[in-house]
Amino acid sequence: MIPIIPMIPLNRIISFSTIIIYLLSLFIFVSCGGISMKRVEKNNPGDYYLRSGIQEYYLPGLPDWANFSSAGQCRRKHSTYYFDLKKISQSFNFDYKQSVQFQLSFNKYLADYHTKFSMKKLNIKDEEIVFYTTKDHITYGNLPFKIPSYKRVNLIWIDETINNSTKLKSLTKLMNSDEIGSGHPVFISLCLFNDEVDSFISGKEFKDTDIRIISHELFSIYNEKFEMLNHFYLNFDLLFNKQEQQLFLYLPSSSKKPPLEFKGTFKIHYY
Repeated sequence: MIPIIPMIPLNRIISFSTIIIYLLSLFIFVSCGGISMKRVEKNNPGDYYLRSGIQEYYLPGLPDWANFSSAGQCRRKHSTYYFDLKKISQSFNFDYKQSVQFQLSFNKYLADYHTKFSMKKLNIKDEEIVFYTTKDHITYGNLPFKIPSYKRVNLIWIDETINNSTKLKSLTKLMNSDEIGSGHPVFISLCLFNDEVDSFISGKEFKDTDIRIISHELFSIYNEKFEMLNHFYLNFDLLFNKQEQQLFLYLPSSSKKPPLEFKGTFKIHYY
């Protein structure tokens, strides 16, 4: 006797096939999607925000053992955010002066942010806000280092005087001299950061003098052509107005010549 097999309507067969294909597709999607979800959960979601945003502009930070200035014979107390100034220039149409000011401004904003909110490290989103706020300030000419209007600018390298009482007396004498009074004084440091130079000034006899600061954050490994160098560098001629200002560079008496990091047309004096 031939068994009778019940007939399944054709539309039922199509329906079952569709369901099977759908379930297989869903299984594959969930399997692949599950891996991705685990990766997101394993990492800080902000990391992905940074990866698509500002990370490309950062240079690797110096390790603690390398965060040292041979010219100033000092070890810096904390790290600086260094930027690929070539990319900064290309992305935002900044010239050399604006680019180094961007690096200074970003580090100052970040330091202020840490102080204001007592945070050792910003989350990625807030750091990106600081980045683009800095970019807007530089674009609209709100530069952190204000160029003096004086025709004579007295650049004074202070690193050797910071912890030396004898040289500090020489610096104090220099600051009270007529030649410094005939121009605008600017302290330069390869060792200290902007807020540290400011603290140094506030504790000395010349604290009430309008002293501008060129601190380590203004120095970069890029020159004015945005070529990468093997040392830190700052072109003073381009930072100031070479056509209208004269730069007088004052070095400690123990110095034989300006540090390799200083590039510019200077009239050199010693103190």
